[in-house]
Amino acid sequence: FEVEERGALLTAYTSREHGFYQLQSHVSGSPYPNGGGVVNWAVDFLSDLVLWPLLDPEAFEQERYTIWREAEEVANDAHETLLDCLHAAVFPGDGYGRVILGDRVSLAHLSRSALQNYHQSHFVPSAMVLCAAGNVDHAALVDAASKVSLRSPSPAVPAQPKPASAPPSNFTNFRPTTAHLSWRKRDPRASGPQVHIAVALEGAGWAAVDLPALLVAQELLGAWDDSQTVPSMASTSAPVLAAFLGRSQHAVKQIQPFHAVYGPQSLFGSRVSASLNHDRFDAEVLAQEYIQALRAVFCSPTAHTALAAAVPAAAARLATQLAAPASASELNEFSAQHFLANRDADGPRKLAAAVASVTSSDVVRAISSRLDAGCIAVVSISETLGTASWKASVGEPEILAAISEIAGHGTLS
Repeated sequence: FEVEERGALLTAYTSREHGFYQLQSHVSGSPYPNGGGVVNWAVDFLSDLVLWPLLDPEAFEQERYTIWREAEEVANDAHETLLDCLHAAVFPGDGYGRVILGDRVSLAHLSRSALQNYHQSHFVPSAMVLCAAGNVDHAALVDAASKVSLRSPSPAVPAQPKPASAPPSNFTNFRPTTAHLSWRKRDPRASGPQVHIAVALEGAGWAAVDLPALLVAQELLGAWDDSQTVPSMASTSAPVLAAFLGRSQHAVKQIQPFHAVYGPQSLFGSRVSASLNHDRFDAEVLAQEYIQALRAVFCSPTAHTALAAAVPAAAARLATQLAAPASASELNEFSAQHFLANRDADGPRKLAAAVASVTSSDVVRAISSRLDAGCIAVVSISETLGTASWKASVGEPEILAAISEIAGHGTLS
């Protein structure tokens, strides 16, 4: 009620690597210069919420039910399921490979005391970043932060140090990874059964030399929705999209690039949806068509010439977006992620400058080297009315078990 009375907005979400708590409020009309009073209240409110939560038993059970319902909604979304399965295949046995909302067993058995122990050991100042954007005076923010009542981890529950190295993944000593699920759920928005694939390359972390080139390359992949886009509109600004649509034998419905950066590494690629023609190898053929489009654009002898105009335009466009995000929320999230990875408060500005200087040679080298090394992961799901079952050419039992859990009531083969 306190937030609503002030006309503010409180939001929070959890990613695979971070938790974000954000408070947005107007400073106009504040009796303090530069909204100083609002800054004090916002920092005090957020610090109370994050550092000293009540964890009321009744609210704990209500939230368990809420998360259960959210997990069901995610499990019914083909695109979310696809990306969860991709992470399970690429990060076997690691936290990055697990679904964010947890599985049915862990959610059912989570106790309030376990949550308290986790909070005491992980929600500590050394693992947090305070960011502010908008009409905020920096001195007022620092003053407000200095008044926050801090605490150290409980002696009984020592804080776990953050691993300095990358988590174990299939990108270490990489070999091709493919997995396929026949899904008994059907997207009600689709006119008929569809096949969905995710094609991912081994990416680069926040501090990696290749990151700026990969960010620009993502701009060249292109997004597509057949209900909104006419095929002739695929232009030189998205050469991979144009190459893929020009060679695919499938009725492509949607294409969406993704680039998930996790500290020292990332997943770079696209998810593609197409009509299912009752051919059990549709997913494999569709994936190969997209990989061939990547090779045609980034590995051909004329790649440097063909991308000479597209890369500078994409780099300039992306650099502008990074330097001036569309909203204060995006700026805060980007700054916090970058600082937690590199401990460099000026990191976002440096990354924007590095992106602006990316050349076609940088992009070609970054993508072609990964394609040539076989650093490719492919995961697909197809919608069917039959029994859900996984068939996978991945040999690790833990990958199959993780994917089976995401699938729900599937059987392994």
